[in-house]
Amino acid sequence: MIQYKLYPEEKLIILQIIDGCNFNELMELIQTYMQDPGYSPDFNGVLDMRAGYLDLTQEEVAQIAQFVQQQRFAKGLWCHIVHDHRSTALGMVYEQLISDEHPLQVFSTVKAASGFMGVNLSRYLKGP
Repeated sequence: MIQYKLYPEEKLIILQIIDGCNFNELMELIQTYMQDPGYSPDFNGVLDMRAGYLDLTQEEVAQIAQFVQQQRFAKGLWCHIVHDHRSTALGMVYEQLISDEHPLQVFSTVKAASGFMGVNLSRYLKGP
């Protein structure tokens, strides 16, 4: 399962994955929040995968990166918070593919991600 929450006053969107999330589920969620009237491409974003994982191939990660570049719906700072090696690897592949579009980094803790994002993410996320 994947869900999102907008914090318009902070110009922030947080996506959280619980258990697994496949390509179709992720693309559906991206298209949903893109159409949310409260969302802006200038928002900063967090993909929190500490309670789940993306069930994606490298080719699907490349397709997502291409979609993001074509649609130009993400311009702010983004980070992925991960807990396992596969999610870290996929996040780093995505980071390389999207580097010309917007800044993105992969972290293993909320504290480290908060430093990059310049906001205390523990206000919005539970856990380490």
